[in-house]
Amino acid sequence: MQAMEPVGDAVAAQAQGGCWFKVKNRSSRSDEVRLWSASSSTGARTERLGELLIVTGAMAPAVHDARYYGCSLFEYTPGSPVVMMAKSSSNPIRADSLIPYGFSKDGKKELK
Repeated sequence: MQAMEPVGDAVAAQAQGGCWFKVKNRSSRSDEVRLWSASSSTGARTERLGELLIVTGAMAPAVHDARYYGCSLFEYTPGSPVVMMAKSSSNPIRADSLIPYGFSKDGKKELK
Protein backbone atom coordinates (compact mmCIF):
# COMPACT_ATOMS: atom_id res chain seq x y z
CA MET A 1 0.00 0.00 0.00
CA GLN A 2 1.17 3.52 -0.81
CA ALA A 3 2.23 5.80 2.05
CA MET A 4 -0.37 8.16 3.46
CA GLU A 5 0.29 11.86 2.88
CA PRO A 6 -0.81 14.88 4.94
CA VAL A 7 -3.51 17.27 3.70
CA GLY A 8 -4.15 20.94 4.37
CA ASP A 9 -6.31 22.09 7.28
CA ALA A 10 -9.17 23.38 5.09
CA VAL A 11 -9.49 20.12 3.12
CA ALA A 12 -9.14 18.08 6.33
CA ALA A 13 -11.92 20.03 8.06
CA GLN A 14 -14.25 19.65 5.09
CA ALA A 15 -13.53 15.91 4.74
CA GLN A 16 -13.98 15.30 8.48
CA GLY A 17 -17.29 17.17 8.55
CA GLY A 18 -18.64 15.24 5.56
CA CYS A 19 -17.43 11.93 6.95
CA TRP A 20 -18.92 12.41 10.42
CA PHE A 21 -22.25 13.52 8.90
CA LYS A 22 -22.36 10.36 6.75
CA VAL A 23 -21.39 8.07 9.64
CA LYS A 24 -23.96 9.39 12.09
CA ASN A 25 -26.82 9.63 9.59
CA ARG A 26 -26.78 6.09 8.20
CA SER A 27 -29.91 4.97 10.06
CA SER A 28 -33.46 6.30 9.97
CA ARG A 29 -34.67 4.25 12.97
CA SER A 30 -35.56 6.67 15.76
CA ASP A 31 -33.74 4.72 18.50
CA GLU A 32 -30.57 4.63 16.36
CA VAL A 33 -30.86 8.32 15.46
CA ARG A 34 -30.96 9.26 19.17
CA LEU A 35 -27.81 7.24 19.91
CA TRP A 36 -25.88 8.72 16.99
CA SER A 37 -27.06 12.24 17.80
CA ALA A 38 -25.68 11.89 21.34
CA SER A 39 -22.26 10.81 20.06
CA SER A 40 -19.45 13.13 18.97
CA SER A 41 -16.38 12.74 16.79
CA THR A 42 -13.07 12.87 18.64
CA GLY A 43 -9.52 12.84 17.35
CA ALA A 44 -10.33 12.75 13.62
CA ARG A 45 -7.39 12.52 11.25
CA THR A 46 -7.39 13.07 7.48
CA GLU A 47 -4.70 11.86 5.10
CA ARG A 48 -4.40 11.37 1.36
CA LEU A 49 -3.96 7.93 -0.20
CA GLY A 50 -3.52 8.39 -3.94
CA GLU A 51 -6.66 10.17 -5.13
CA LEU A 52 -8.65 9.38 -1.97
CA LEU A 53 -8.95 11.25 1.30
CA ILE A 54 -9.05 8.85 4.24
CA VAL A 55 -10.65 10.04 7.49
CA THR A 56 -10.35 8.00 10.68
CA GLY A 57 -11.43 8.90 14.18
CA ALA A 58 -13.05 7.85 17.41
CA MET A 59 -16.43 8.67 18.86
CA ALA A 60 -17.73 9.24 22.33
CA PRO A 61 -19.89 7.91 23.71
CA ALA A 62 -19.80 4.65 21.78
CA VAL A 63 -22.87 3.64 19.77
CA HIS A 64 -23.59 0.01 20.64
CA ASP A 65 -20.07 -1.46 20.38
CA ALA A 66 -18.79 1.05 17.80
CA ARG A 67 -16.07 3.34 19.14
CA TYR A 68 -14.25 4.15 15.89
CA TYR A 69 -15.26 5.34 12.44
CA GLY A 70 -13.69 5.90 9.06
CA CYS A 71 -14.49 7.15 5.56
CA SER A 72 -12.98 7.42 2.15
CA LEU A 73 -13.73 10.50 0.11
CA PHE A 74 -12.99 11.43 -3.51
CA GLU A 75 -12.67 14.95 -4.88
CA TYR A 76 -14.61 14.99 -8.16
CA THR A 77 -14.07 18.75 -7.95
CA PRO A 78 -10.93 19.99 -6.11
CA GLY A 79 -11.88 21.20 -2.64
CA SER A 80 -15.25 19.40 -2.61
CA PRO A 81 -14.72 15.85 -1.29
CA VAL A 82 -17.60 13.38 -1.59
CA VAL A 83 -17.94 10.41 0.79
CA MET A 84 -17.47 7.12 -1.07
CA MET A 85 -17.57 4.74 1.91
CA ALA A 86 -18.32 5.15 5.62
CA LYS A 87 -18.14 2.60 8.43
CA SER A 88 -17.98 2.29 12.19
CA SER A 89 -16.40 -0.44 14.28
CA SER A 90 -15.44 -1.58 17.75
CA ASN A 91 -11.76 -1.58 16.61
CA PRO A 92 -9.69 1.15 14.96
CA ILE A 93 -10.39 1.18 11.21
CA ARG A 94 -7.53 0.49 8.82
CA ALA A 95 -7.16 2.65 5.72
CA ASP A 96 -7.06 -0.36 3.40
CA SER A 97 -10.58 -1.36 4.52
CA LEU A 98 -11.92 2.01 3.34
CA ILE A 99 -10.92 1.72 -0.33
CA PRO A 100 -14.14 1.76 -2.37
CA TYR A 101 -14.96 -0.27 -5.46
CA GLY A 102 -13.27 1.17 -8.54
CA PHE A 103 -10.08 2.20 -6.74
CA SER A 104 -6.79 0.31 -6.46
CA LYS A 105 -5.18 -0.48 -3.11
CA ASP A 106 -2.96 2.60 -3.52
CA GLY A 107 -6.04 4.85 -3.81
CA LYS A 108 -5.90 5.45 -7.58
CA LYS A 109 -9.11 5.49 -9.61
CA GLU A 110 -9.18 2.54 -11.96
CA LEU A 111 -10.41 3.24 -15.47
CA LYS A 112 -12.76 0.66 -16.94
